[in-house]
Amino acid sequence: SYITLDTAQSYRFYWKDEWNTTLPDFIIDKKSNNSDYNVKYWEEAWKNILYKGKDNYVEKLLSLGFDGIDLIVSKEKNLQSGEIDTRQKMIDLITEVAVEIKKINPHAQVYLHNKIDLAEEERVLNVIDGVVKESLLFSDGVKRPENEIKKDIDILDKVVKAKKIVLVSESISQKNEIKEFCTFTAIRRYIPHIEKGDDIENVKKGCS
Repeated sequence: SYITLDTAQSYRFYWKDEWNTTLPDFIIDKKSNNSDYNVKYWEEAWKNILYKGKDNYVEKLLSLGFDGIDLIVSKEKNLQSGEIDTRQKMIDLITEVAVEIKKINPHAQVYLHNKIDLAEEERVLNVIDGVVKESLLFSDGVKRPENEIKKDIDILDKVVKAKKIVLVSESISQKNEIKEFCTFTAIRRYIPHIEKGDDIENVKKGCS
């Protein structure tokens, strides 16, 4: 399962009816998606929802039997301002949530999803089991620029060197793309995941 650390979603269990008319202070504004909201993820009210308060998100997911949780940091830039070091606050939050997950279930796996550059921080790398990277080689069916790929590879290789898991997911369907992706991930010791379409039956879990 997963938790989006910097986004509140109006369809989640924690959403209160009154927020539809008056947003609480920790919510900044609505994103382009009608159900997603930017949050001040460093505030206690949001942390209580995620992992500190009664019946929090982490507890609920683990009580349902999930043995792993992806910690997702939105790719979309948060609309924050002021003198707060938002990157450091996110590092703090990832560390705190991961520690709480392991406290409840020491065998649960914790993965950083999307903002893989945060894995360069030692505090983050020490508390996660690995990272999930989407669209490493291809984006919307087009090969990504080599300099962007290299930048991500440098980070992912550091994660592998730290004996952590790297899972790479690509949405591809052409045989030559699949061959390139499978060869590439095998060489670099990444775990491949191929999505061939929106239909769940078209999801291939690996390259074999």
